[in-house]
Amino acid sequence: MKDSRLDQAPERESLFYEVTHLELWHVFDMVCAGYKPFDQAMACWSRFGKHLRGSALPRPTWAEFVAHLQAIYEKSIERGIDHAVDEAMEYAFPIITNAIDAQRRTGRRRRGVGRRFGCFRYDVSEPRRAQLHFQNAVRPKSPFGDMRALFCSLRDLIADIRRIAPEVETICCGSWVNNLRAFRKLFPDSYLDSLTPTSPDNKTHGGWWGQFVNRQGKLNKRRAEILKTRRRFEFAELEGECTLTELARHIDKMLESPDI
Repeated sequence: MKDSRLDQAPERESLFYEVTHLELWHVFDMVCAGYKPFDQAMACWSRFGKHLRGSALPRPTWAEFVAHLQAIYEKSIERGIDHAVDEAMEYAFPIITNAIDAQRRTGRRRRGVGRRFGCFRYDVSEPRRAQLHFQNAVRPKSPFGDMRALFCSLRDLIADIRRIAPEVETICCGSWVNNLRAFRKLFPDSYLDSLTPTSPDNKTHGGWWGQFVNRQGKLNKRRAEILKTRRRFEFAELEGECTLTELARHIDKMLESPDI
């Protein structure tokens, strides 16, 4: 049988290249505008540090990597940001992809990572608190096309947390998807009341950059254009929190409704 994952590999690499290119464009643009020094901009506004620091590969170090990119930036920026980013990506992209591949080969994972349940997975990386993550697992369909399936996935996830980490009392989620009305329906009022913008100086994870992937698994060109022309993200990352008990009660109530 043909492995569809192999068919999709070039598309995934192309998407990752485009989003990574956009991250570096954002860093170069903000440095050019004078918002932060180069090393701080790289640390605050991209996922490069997460990819490189989590790798088992010893070289280059984060400091060496940033210094090399800064040298490219200073040499090339007079020809425009797009040109400078293209030059920098020739150096950076192979290093980042090799680092990610090394993490996968060695099975390096963050402490307390739980199993995936449909579009959700979770971490338990601090006492009594689980971190929820969301990703479209039904591409090219919308993850919100079957709300009942989402509620059931969340219900199963809660059961898994209670089995594996019974000390957990609260669950939180920091993501741009907290802006979406359909996603908010999954949570109780206490969660919605708690939603708070996170720091715009911590764009080091998919909670910010995930919005640039559309439901087909390709670059969301409209949102990329908003970032490049207006220097802003369409959606800020919001973080919400509620107790597991509150979420479980909400899910049970919604699953009893004939409207989902």
